[in-house]
Amino acid sequence: MIDVYLIQPNYRTGYGKNASAWFPYSVATCWTYAATSKLVNENFSIADIIYTRDHIPTLVDKWSGSPNGVYLFSNYVWNYKYNKTLSKLLKDTYPECTIVFGGPSVPKDWILLGHSDLEHVDVCVHGHGEQSLMNILENIVNDVPNERVMSVPMRTLDTIPSPYTTGLFDQIVEKESLNKMRATLETNRGCPFACTFCDWGDLSYNKVLRFPMQKVMDE
Repeated sequence: MIDVYLIQPNYRTGYGKNASAWFPYSVATCWTYAATSKLVNENFSIADIIYTRDHIPTLVDKWSGSPNGVYLFSNYVWNYKYNKTLSKLLKDTYPECTIVFGGPSVPKDWILLGHSDLEHVDVCVHGHGEQSLMNILENIVNDVPNERVMSVPMRTLDTIPSPYTTGLFDQIVEKESLNKMRATLETNRGCPFACTFCDWGDLSYNKVLRFPMQKVMDE
């Protein structure tokens, strides 16, 4: 089995005893969908989930048992620099590992502009991450090279399992048993507009897709 690491670090929000962490919903959703592939499910397993800004050298040392692991980074404005630092140290330490970057803060023109600080990233995912991740992991199993940039649109959200109800977050709930957690509920994706100040300000999301209401209610 190949180890997979879900990495979506965030700050704890709130004050004192009320400071609480966020569930890493986005990267977890990508994994729960990818794992519906029999090929992925039989060849990959979750080794760790990072949802807070842990000490970077400690994490890299901790993961020494997976020199060929797959590290999935979900990038936002609040964790982009942290993720670049962590992923660079991982690649320097474990050259055989696979680094995948996704999320709204990954630059679309990173290759054209020669982003030297992202040369260590193996695959950059734009837009929806679920099908792209499934393709990436299946390619690894089949020894098929992945393209440096991947973008595979989702036509429906009905087939995406919930990281909440499938138990993926159970270990986090147990670890944070003395703390409150903050959760994101996603009812739909997309918007017909392209406002630059919004995560949906991207024409790849101009069609509105909805999650089944029963799934939302179950979560």
